[in-house]
Amino acid sequence: MAVPGFISGMLWAGGNFCALYVVSTMGQGIGYSLVQCSVIVSGLWGLLYYGEMRGKAVCYWCFFLMLCCVGIVGISLEKAN
Repeated sequence: MAVPGFISGMLWAGGNFCALYVVSTMGQGIGYSLVQCSVIVSGLWGLLYYGEMRGKAVCYWCFFLMLCCVGIVGISLEKAN
């Protein structure tokens, strides 16, 4: 149990380090938007590969996916202005 816990902790720490690096390199607007895309990727894995949702739940998820994408694009374009 210690080895899988250690491996998952190291993966989390590596991901956290990369997220901090991206935000410090690219700035708050673009970097934080890219970091938050992980929610979209994990949701797609759950939806398409694991089949965790069916029916209306998929429609709701797609609606909020579009809303999230609009927010990400909006925050990213804020840097351009």
